[in-house]
Amino acid sequence: MRPARRIFLLVVPLAACTPNAGVSGRWIGPLTATPPSPACPNTRGVAQVKANALIFTPDEGTWTLIGTVAPTGALTAARTRLGADKKPYTTTFTGTLVPEALTGTYTTPACTYAVQLSPR
Repeated sequence: MRPARRIFLLVVPLAACTPNAGVSGRWIGPLTATPPSPACPNTRGVAQVKANALIFTPDEGTWTLIGTVAPTGALTAARTRLGADKKPYTTTFTGTLVPEALTGTYTTPACTYAVQLSPR
C-alpha cells in the first residue's frame, strides 16, 4: 500500500500545476469575421466550461458545438449535420482558455471568425 501512496503524492501536485486545472465558468463576447464580408456578419458567442467539457454557442443561438478542454488550455469543438443541400455542414472551434479570456477561431463552410470571449 505504501508504494501506491507515493505515486498518488506525486500525481496530485503535478495535476494541480496544469494551467487550467479546474477552470470553469461562462465566457461571452464578439465573433469577428476574418476577413470582413457582408456574407459573414459579426456576431456574439457564448462558451461554458465545466469539468474539462466545452459547450460553444456561436451567434447566441441554437447551434451548439460540444468539445473538450485539454489540461494545457487547448480547446476543440465541432458539429456536423446535413445541410439543406443534403451535404455535410461542419463547423469547428479551436482555441485557448485562460481564466481571463477564451480566444480562438470558429469556422463554418462559408465563414471564419476570430473569437474573443470574456468571463461573465
